[in-house]
Amino acid sequence: MKIFDWTVQVMGIALALAAAPVFLGWVNQCRAWLQNKSAPSILQPYRGIRKLFHKDAVIAQNASQLFRLAPYVVFGAMVTAAAVILTVVPFVLGERASAQSRSDRAVVDGRCKEVKGTWLDPNPSVRFAGR
Repeated sequence: MKIFDWTVQVMGIALALAAAPVFLGWVNQCRAWLQNKSAPSILQPYRGIRKLFHKDAVIAQNASQLFRLAPYVVFGAMVTAAAVILTVVPFVLGERASAQSRSDRAVVDGRCKEVKGTWLDPNPSVRFAGR
């Protein structure tokens, strides 16, 4: 079961990294739409990435190690942020779902019973067993 969890995590990170340029293109299109301008294609960020990968690196001879390591540090920070979000969000949603299922139960005379109505249940003696 652990291998499946890691596989899902890695696939989620890969999907987040692959989909990020699409969201950037979408934001650019929305900005252009709000300004009544024409926008480039949604796939334009992918073209820019391809162009950057084909360029040669130009680094000054007296550049420090920090200058050389900065792109890797920034990329690592972004991957870490995606991994944290993909790890925390299901946990938070799982807690919210379990809290929702707890609010669907009511305590009547010390016994837990399912509530079939809405929160405007006409029976005022029913007390919800929330937090």
